[in-house]
Amino acid sequence: MPIIAILCAIVALQAISAVAPTGYQSQKGREQKDIGNLAKAKIPGWIGRTQAAQYNTFECCIYMLCTFFVAKELGVPQLLFAKLATLLLLLRVVYPFLYATDLDMFRTQAWLTGLYTCMLLGFAALFPDTVLPMLGEVLGKK
Repeated sequence: MPIIAILCAIVALQAISAVAPTGYQSQKGREQKDIGNLAKAKIPGWIGRTQAAQYNTFECCIYMLCTFFVAKELGVPQLLFAKLATLLLLLRVVYPFLYATDLDMFRTQAWLTGLYTCMLLGFAALFPDTVLPMLGEVLGKK
């Protein structure tokens, strides 16, 4: 997931370099990448949205790591873990494209589904007797 965030940053910075009147000026990094300042400079909105997708991807990475740690340590079945982790990864790969193209409804749904995936994995770890049967997992199997 950090690779996705880094790619978003590279795309945004290279795009600013290509379209900004003075290119990308690293001494004004945060100021220049600010979405409000991008709009004032008449830089296309997708660049700022790509930068925002990068920030959101790093935020997702934080709660993903915490959830994965809990799930691994508390013994969520490996196949279930793999399926939910794969779903989250696919959602996060699509997310920057939805964000950059300003497809708010789909972007929000991808974000929510990713959040629900992490919550489901965490709750499956914390409350296995309740959650695992709802997911078709037979208790006692690992």
